[in-house]
Amino acid sequence: MCFPHLAHLWDFNAADAATAMSTIALCLFAGWQIKGLMRSAKASEDAATVAKQAVDIARNDFLLTQRPRLIVRRVEFAYPEVDGVTSQYSDGIEFTVANVGASQSFVREIYAGWQAQTNYRALEAPRSLERLVTGPILVSAGLSRVMVLPLDEAERPGLSLMLTQAKSDKLRLVVFGRVLYADGAGNDREARFFRVYSPSRNRFIKADDDDLDYSD
Repeated sequence: MCFPHLAHLWDFNAADAATAMSTIALCLFAGWQIKGLMRSAKASEDAATVAKQAVDIARNDFLLTQRPRLIVRRVEFAYPEVDGVTSQYSDGIEFTVANVGASQSFVREIYAGWQAQTNYRALEAPRSLERLVTGPILVSAGLSRVMVLPLDEAERPGLSLMLTQAKSDKLRLVVFGRVLYADGAGNDREARFFRVYSPSRNRFIKADDDDLDYSD
């Protein structure tokens, strides 16, 4: 070897170089592992996002097909009985709130009002509504609840005259109401009803107006 007196320096530098190369190799390997872990984490995050979106879509589809749906049935005057004798004066307007959907509902509020109208040009909902219910009240699928819009004692005698006038088409008696409820997921929903008194049927029938009588 040329310059034998420098051999010890060569050995030292060679050892350092080997160490450095090993360190670089380890760093490169560690970097490759970290990059792989990052890709794996990103893939896991993307998979979780896709899974959540799939769950949300399935949940929304379920709610659309299995949701509750409240409607109002059979609106009529209620006549109290005293000692087995039916009064000639009605004390309220009775109606049934039925859940015809596939899951439970929670009624939050129910408003209703009635009015005698002489204007036959257009259907008009009463402006004054009374709050009958403050919930939540559970109405399960396939079940119903009977509600009553009470009539003031001062209104009861005059109602008989209104019914007579309704039979002769001199005025129109209408009942309007709103049922505010929620489905199992907490989504707000609403049902409205607008019924016109039919003397021949002695009850209120549905008006032909989807803006006033519907269930969302």
